[in-house]
Amino acid sequence: MSYRTADQIRQEMITAMGEEAGKLFHVLENELLWLSLRWKDYKELFGTNPDRIELMNETAPSLFYSIQKVYWEHLLLGYSRLLEQAESRVKKEKKTNATYPALLQILQTSEFNDARKKCEKQGVFCRDWRNRKIAHMDYEIYVNGGAAKPLDTASRSEFAQALQSLQELHNSIALHYGLGRNVFNLRINSHGERLLRILENGLRFQDEESKRMVKEIPANFDFKSRV
Repeated sequence: MSYRTADQIRQEMITAMGEEAGKLFHVLENELLWLSLRWKDYKELFGTNPDRIELMNETAPSLFYSIQKVYWEHLLLGYSRLLEQAESRVKKEKKTNATYPALLQILQTSEFNDARKKCEKQGVFCRDWRNRKIAHMDYEIYVNGGAAKPLDTASRSEFAQALQSLQELHNSIALHYGLGRNVFNLRINSHGERLLRILENGLRFQDEESKRMVKEIPANFDFKSRV
């Protein structure tokens, strides 16, 4: 398998789609790839099995709660911004957004409109959370404890379906222009899983140390902590 640099991949997209669309498509692919990788990390930490949650709660519950919250909000924001409208206005000045609707507008094609609308529909909850809870603090939700329209349900399964649809939209565009599919769910070594194994070993070490100290057995190693 030949290796292609990022610049080579970008140039292939420009050649296939034109300069403006090719550059944007390259940006979108990278953003979607990173979003997919963060989703993989999130699932392996918080969506695989209860034992992993218990391990994190035994180690640093407050820290891992913050990590879970930040990751989840990052995922919702990341999905929302990729499907933002092609143009928006800031103080009456028109701004072009780097999004899939903007790409389809540049390509001047309606072929992928149904797939785009499917992504937007499946990701409505991402946009709702962004608008009323993450990017803005809705008064009724934060102060009065509710709103006439409750926040849309946001679950891991719903996000997984929405993300898969967006990946399929991206690859459909790529194949239409003679570009290769991106394997967004490629199996790679997980740093999250590695971290959990280290935490598990640390708790085991802590337990053995406690038993050793109770029995007043001297340590037979010289370990200098880096933290």
